[in-house]
Formats: sequence, structure tokens, C-alpha cells
Amino acid sequence: VNFLCKVMNADLFALNVHGGVTDNDVIEFMQEVNAFASANPHKNVYVFFDEINACEGQSLFKFIVSDRVMFSKSVLPNIKFIMAANPYALAKRRSEAEEEVVGISMAIDAAQQLSEAQEIEKVMKNLVYRVHPLPNTLLELCFDFGTLTDAVETQYIKSMIMKDLDPTRQ
Repeated sequence: VNFLCKVMNADLFALNVHGGVTDNDVIEFMQEVNAFASANPHKNVYVFFDEINACEGQSLFKFIVSDRVMFSKSVLPNIKFIMAANPYALAKRRSEAEEEVVGISMAIDAAQQLSEAQEIEKVMKNLVYRVHPLPNTLLELCFDFGTLTDAVETQYIKSMIMKDLDPTRQ
């Protein structure tokens, strides 16, 4: 996202979301974005929310991104959103040689089988890392890119290391 915005000469605001990010953190971040977008109404301003399902503020992200509403006002039209969500990855069962199950919508589908609260808690106990279910309106905007093979992941890591070690490649 950063690279694409540099190529387009576009302004980018990024918020790295984690379990400690509160609604107030998101609101303060968006106030800064809104002030910049207001001062530059003829420029597109890109907002990247990384790992949006790592915190509990899913309803706030839904209002801002999907409904385009913040503080009972419409989000400015020159603000464009890009989001990344962590997949729901189930830990491998020790008793069976199962591949881990990965996907964005897995918890939502499972939640329809039992009561939502019980099923979500049951699923979250078995996850590799804690993620929160996305609201359906945000889920509709998702595209699941799948996972990298071990060989591609290794190649990606090596290229990232080489980039950091070789200042001429930056």
C-alpha cells in the first residue's frame, strides 16, 4: 500500500491495529485524517487500516468504512479506505494430522450453527492468534488472497532482508 501511494504520489495515513487499539485511538487517528482531507479537498487521501480484526472496535470500523459516517457526519468523499484483516487460522490438532484451516469468513459461518456468542468463543479458543469476527457489511468487502506456500514465503522473507541490508535497493 505504501509503495502504491508513493507511485501515485498520494497521501497515505496508516493505522497498525492490534489488541490494544481502542475506539478512541481510531477516532483520534481519523480526526487527523479528516483535518488533512478537509484542508486538501481536491486530493484523494488514502487510509490503510492494517489488521482491523485484531482489536474489538469492529463496529466503529464498520461505521467509518462501510457506512462512511463518523461523528454523525459523512466521511469526506476524498477519503479512500484500504483494509487488511488477519485470517481465522485454526491451530493444528495434536491428535490428528490436519492442515490448519485458514479463511476470512470461517468464524461467521461457524457462528450460524450454534448460538453466536458460544460458537465464537469456541472458535476463538482454537485460533492460532486472536482475531475478532468482521461485521457482515465489512466481510462483503473482503477478498481472501489465500496463504503463501513455504517456498514463496521464504523467498519473500529473503527479499525483505536483502532490501533492508542493501541501502541501494530502497
